[in-house]
Amino acid sequence: MAETNPRQFYSRVLNQDIKKCKVSMRGRLFFTWTQRPLLKIITSIKKKLFNRLANELGEKFHGDIADALENQEIIDNIKGMVENEQIELIGHDN
Repeated sequence: MAETNPRQFYSRVLNQDIKKCKVSMRGRLFFTWTQRPLLKIITSIKKKLFNRLANELGEKFHGDIADALENQEIIDNIKGMVENEQIELIGHDN
């Protein structure tokens, strides 16, 4: 699938939940479901963009902003900006 349709393949891989494993001092395994690191970053950026746009445009545009941020072209642009270091990632609260 990666060779025939790379965009669909990477979209599927990035959006899959993954198991995160922790090992206790006694050797017990603990699993939790989480997202891939890049997907977490993109989700965080989208939330921040949403909040900034919602503050500027007002509450009546929340649905339009959310729909726009789910557009694949916008998501691809955010991924490209992260890969090219055009978006500064400062801490987990910013």
